[in-house]
Amino acid sequence: MGKAGLKESASAAKPATDAKSAPKGAVTDSKTFRDGLIYLYQRADFKKPTWLCRVKVPNGSGYVNRSTGTGDEHQAFKFADDLYNQLLVKSLTGEAPPAKQMGPAIKSYIERLEAQPHKLSIHYKILLLKRIKPFLERKSFDDLSTSLLSKVVDEQICRAAILAPQVSDLPQQPPRERMSQHI
Repeated sequence: MGKAGLKESASAAKPATDAKSAPKGAVTDSKTFRDGLIYLYQRADFKKPTWLCRVKVPNGSGYVNRSTGTGDEHQAFKFADDLYNQLLVKSLTGEAPPAKQMGPAIKSYIERLEAQPHKLSIHYKILLLKRIKPFLERKSFDDLSTSLLSKVVDEQICRAAILAPQVSDLPQQPPRERMSQHI
């Protein structure tokens, strides 16, 4: 795209319906750029008109959907164009494309492990994955880092501390009596 501006490089699509009478999720305004690689649109179910973008992953399959966070068309195009350029650089340098969320991967891994329930180690893996899934399911594999894993572990420790009885809450018995109860 040159310095000609948005009007020469964009093809405007007609809105499907009026914004006030449109059903939830309906697109009220849309524009395409770079021969369809960048698609900007506004949805009817947003209180504040915000441009959303769908950008084709260069040299890959699929799209990246993001909110541009602005109601200004020019700023939205700049955001989407920058996103496209970032994806292009990642593609040319061999970096992985934007990852999917971990939730479906964890779910399919649990399903695969549940086919082998006879091993105790697999049983513990399933329990662990079910415990951490709520924390990680909305994260992408790109978000996976040491600090994220530390947060998961800290949350699980806090959760276990809440669920486990405190030592002071246990009945106080002499050690021999406690041992005889367990033998």
